[in-house]
Amino acid sequence: MALHRLSLKAAAAIALMAAGPAPAAQATDDPPWVKDWTVLLPAFSTAIGACIDAARGKPGWAETHWVLRAAPMNRGLGLVALEASDGTVVECAADLATGKIQRFDPVDNAQWDKAGGKALYVVPPPRRNGSCGTPKAVTESKAWIGWIVDTDC
Repeated sequence: MALHRLSLKAAAAIALMAAGPAPAAQATDDPPWVKDWTVLLPAFSTAIGACIDAARGKPGWAETHWVLRAAPMNRGLGLVALEASDGTVVECAADLATGKIQRFDPVDNAQWDKAGGKALYVVPPPRRNGSCGTPKAVTESKAWIGWIVDTDC
């Protein structure tokens, strides 16, 4: 009997070794925004607007439109990466609720991959002296075509 039990244990051990190593434990999946940061746009609209406004106030950044990346940070902040027309990239950290800028720094080597990613072309509402209220987007067949600005205050 002892020999029979031993041979069953040996057979089981050989079967386990033949099957190869146990599969590695699966790491938790990355959040969806890692693969497609544009899913963050609804929560980031205030921060993106504040970062675009801050950029447009800097020399050489008046025509800033491109958002290359957005990522959540700690303490209610969001990171927004912007690109100027000359290709310069800055990272802007802003409060997601208020848009208050915490950091606005040029980036030489971004810690995220620009290649193959998505970019957002931002067209903020126009500002016109003497206007009142919020500009309203005008669409035609679901395509944005411009803004209505109320000047009859």
